[in-house]
Amino acid sequence: MFTVQMGMVRGANLSTGNYILNVLIPVTLGNILGGGIFVGFIYWYLYSAKKSYNLNKLKLTNLLIYRKS
Repeated sequence: MFTVQMGMVRGANLSTGNYILNVLIPVTLGNILGGGIFVGFIYWYLYSAKKSYNLNKLKLTNLLIYRKS
């Protein structure tokens, strides 16, 4: 973002309103869409699945017994 403001200081053909309208608003909406929907959907999908694991196949029984004592 520093380069945009420096370009405005150096005489680029870009106003503050034009910058907000054409850069900040689309970027903000894209971040809300990407972070709120896509990432949220991935977490929901991964953690909502009900899976049962056989501890004998995973060989975690020794670890679980050790942690219980």
